[in-house]
Amino acid sequence: ENTSALRHFSYTPPADSYWALAWRELKADTRDTYSALRRTILDSFQYDALAASDCPYDAQHCVPFPGVTFSDANSNGFCKLDWPAQFATSSLLAAFAQLRSEATASVGSALGDLLGS
Repeated sequence: ENTSALRHFSYTPPADSYWALAWRELKADTRDTYSALRRTILDSFQYDALAASDCPYDAQHCVPFPGVTFSDANSNGFCKLDWPAQFATSSLLAAFAQLRSEATASVGSALGDLLGS
């Protein structure tokens, strides 16, 4: 990780989110009544993103998360998420596998019903 060339990312909600207007208004509102919210928005949603040489995507996609690492995916210029070892055996991963299995079975059943009718 090249810390000398870290980029800055300031979170802003997607424009089409139902709360984006409130976020923008509170961020810009200078009245004392909303000063605590304004300070929270201005101070708590600022992140360091990896250098472009380490993560060639927009800064919003390059904010490191503790315990998560990435590696090159087949040398094609894209990175892939490397799951930490503790996740590989976790019940969370097992739950995702079960959901995927059930979703696949449901889609297969629906296609079978469609083809059979």
